[in-house]
Amino acid sequence: MSLFPLVFGEPPTKAESSRVRREARPARMRTIYGIGPEGARCGDCVHLIGRQFAKTYYKCRWFGNTGGPATDWCKSYAACGKFQDANAATPTPETTP
Repeated sequence: MSLFPLVFGEPPTKAESSRVRREARPARMRTIYGIGPEGARCGDCVHLIGRQFAKTYYKCRWFGNTGGPATDWCKSYAACGKFQDANAATPTPETTP
């Protein structure tokens, strides 16, 4: 018998662990760069790029790209302080990573 459930409760399922890690990414960006404009989403940001393979994998230029799922990004994430509207003027070189 394991003492883990008695002391810490039931361990999280794989899906729960994945969700928590996935939600930590944009929270870390908002901690570092601040909160973006009200209602702004990463899908509207010029820094979100799509990598096309069998499906499209979105990556944030400011977060980095490992080429794996650790840096996958969702268009629905709330924007951080580095948000620049994709429909606005093109970003200047000093504002891109």
